[in-house]
Amino acid sequence: MSEDFHNAIFLMESRGTSFVFRKLRVLLYDDESDEYVETGKAACQNCLTLLTVSDGDHVRRHVKERCKRRKRVVENTENEKEEEPVFKNRKISEYSTKKLKESDLTKIYKALSKYCLRTGRSFNHMNSDAMKSLMMDIFNTTSSGYGEAALKQLPHRSTIQAHSEALSKDLVEKSLRYMEPYKGEINLAIQIVPVGFTPALEGKTGRDTANSILQKLQSLGWSREDVLRCNVTGDGALSTFVIRCVNHSLNLVASRVVSPLKVHRPRLVDFTSELQKAEEILALAGDVAVAVRSNNAICASLPRLPALKCETRWMSSAECLSDVLDLLEDIQKCSGLSAKGRSALNLLTDDHPKRARALLHILKPLLAHNKVFQSQSAVTLHLVLPTYKHLEITWTEYAKERFEDIDEDLIDVEMLRALSESGLLAVQHYYREFEEVHFAAVMLSPFTKRMSNFSKEEFDKAKLYIVNRLPAIPPATVPIQDDPSDPIAALLKKVQDSAVLVPKSDDLERYLGEHFDGSGQESLEQFWRGKKNEFPALYKVATQVFSVVPSESMCESSFPRAAFLLDKTRSRLAYTKAEIVVVGAQLATKFPDWLN
Repeated sequence: MSEDFHNAIFLMESRGTSFVFRKLRVLLYDDESDEYVETGKAACQNCLTLLTVSDGDHVRRHVKERCKRRKRVVENTENEKEEEPVFKNRKISEYSTKKLKESDLTKIYKALSKYCLRTGRSFNHMNSDAMKSLMMDIFNTTSSGYGEAALKQLPHRSTIQAHSEALSKDLVEKSLRYMEPYKGEINLAIQIVPVGFTPALEGKTGRDTANSILQKLQSLGWSREDVLRCNVTGDGALSTFVIRCVNHSLNLVASRVVSPLKVHRPRLVDFTSELQKAEEILALAGDVAVAVRSNNAICASLPRLPALKCETRWMSSAECLSDVLDLLEDIQKCSGLSAKGRSALNLLTDDHPKRARALLHILKPLLAHNKVFQSQSAVTLHLVLPTYKHLEITWTEYAKERFEDIDEDLIDVEMLRALSESGLLAVQHYYREFEEVHFAAVMLSPFTKRMSNFSKEEFDKAKLYIVNRLPAIPPATVPIQDDPSDPIAALLKKVQDSAVLVPKSDDLERYLGEHFDGSGQESLEQFWRGKKNEFPALYKVATQVFSVVPSESMCESSFPRAAFLLDKTRSRLAYTKAEIVVVGAQLATKFPDWLN
């Protein structure tokens, strides 16, 4: 009947006397008498809706008001009439009712939570329209037909955060199980595992911080005695209570190279002009970096972007200068640089090129050392003090105007000398903040055990720290029993030597007297594992010393991680949900296989 249906539609020009519509077609069917017979129905030519062919207002209402594809009359600028559809064609996805299964939704929640913890992307980003569109495109790639119904099923920000919190709790529990085998065992292998993060709006004293650490570890199942036996590494604000963080110390050294402490400035009067120019160079590099990163076209043309300065992280200024000088040729080719950026670039390249290289020559080693201690992938406590000694020796040579390794055509030696004089005072000042454990670590490293660059007092300080932790040697003979009836024993008691201190283990003396070939590829950890049976007492002390974490850099990364995840500033992180999410994100970054 379909063929007859198409062939039997004709234009209904008139039906009754009250209306004439050219938008309706009467439906006929082929009767057995070979004639077409009216069906009593008419089809709208626009939307093909069937209407009853009879007198009434329903046909007019449909054609004029209800038809979804009716056209309206509009006037153009030339007063000519045009017809436009009232409604645009709707996408097929808007009519789709296909939904995601509950099992699929659970997998999606888990996948989004993993993505947040791995990348540190915010929960608001996961709830954005761009992310939802991406997920819908992926769904329709694997199985077509998903539309508005499936889009409404996608999780909101609070749902993603709740699942991320649950996943973070699982990671924290896994980290505690991961550390359990090391508890009470002697195993020389450093592994940094975050277990807690407590943001605070107000300042904390050393006692408040200690109580916070104690409460946090006790809530994770640690005993009070185990917590109190731990070593704590902290920044400069707590340097009198805890072990000095080497990364904070290096940042302070770098800052005081350019801007000396007030107590040191009277000794640097002759170099004030050069130090002021060094500050100006760092400011110019910062202006260039801001100008570059503010222009999308320039960013797209560079192989990488220069670092930005951060007032609270001084080492970023040195990194900014290093990046700008490395990218100098590429930046000079860019024509879209702002006026301020172009002016700063011209001053940097025309007025201070040699001074900028001299400043970078001093600061670049500090950048490299800072990254070494931030990595914390191996034991590095024994390198802290030798690093400072190496800086002191190098800068002393420059202060004495010994520039054998310097190309004076490229580097300003006057600037180099001024920075070296200032740096020497800074190194000596912050060197005094390190503890006995740092000196012991140097002695317990076979590469530096003779401490040839250290003074006799420092050598004795390291040795005393180790000796006090070695077990006493048991007496070789059984002491004589006190028998008053034995005249020989009574006489011996009167004439015997005075009591002496029980000697300590001789492991340290044998270790110091042993020859070590430092040209091999053996690491510190491998050396002590091989000496575990030869120096059992000293090995135990070494594990205690090298278990001290030299840097708290992982703690510092908690705040930017929290800001990215929660879209909150540092001053608004005082709630319990921040902790578990931040710790979970750090664990996911450090141990990505734990998420599988």
